[in-house]
Amino acid sequence: MDLPSELAAVPGADARADMSATSGAARPVEFDAWVGRAGSDLMRFAQATARGLDPADLVQDALVAVFTRWSRLSGPGQADAYARRVVLNSHISRWRKWGKRVSPVDGSATAEVALGHEAAVDDVLAVGQLLRALPVTHRAAVFLRFYDDLSYAQIAEIIGCRESTARSYVHRALTQELKSQLDKDTA
Repeated sequence: MDLPSELAAVPGADARADMSATSGAARPVEFDAWVGRAGSDLMRFAQATARGLDPADLVQDALVAVFTRWSRLSGPGQADAYARRVVLNSHISRWRKWGKRVSPVDGSATAEVALGHEAAVDDVLAVGQLLRALPVTHRAAVFLRFYDDLSYAQIAEIIGCRESTARSYVHRALTQELKSQLDKDTA
């Protein structure tokens, strides 16, 4: 089964109507190529921002949304920015709907990785724990700035705020929240 027909079968998606409104098979091929290029980056973004949610579900929501609006996302990077925005909005919507839930962490997965790289894994786990303590928008801004190496203008477009606000999110996350957590841990 090809990707467009799978997405068209998603309940509530208006993909069938949008597919019939566009011409030719060029759109699904372009979309498939985009998913091949951007899919892993989108999954990493979802894993970094999703707290207690399944990142694959967030990515699937984003792919459906991008596919249904593919003809309108023609500029360079528009589909990437729109998909990240959908992931972030989906996460916030689900978090608001279900509230804060505690998700147990499976320690066996980290134990397997740590066999030869205990110090590096400890650092990665500590950074991940610090990032999860940040508010969603701050965590997304830090991830986009330092992991995806995006400019503040691109971050602002994805998060849906002004560039100065994106700078503020990153600055506050680094100076106030992360530094206070590190100071508590070392004290």
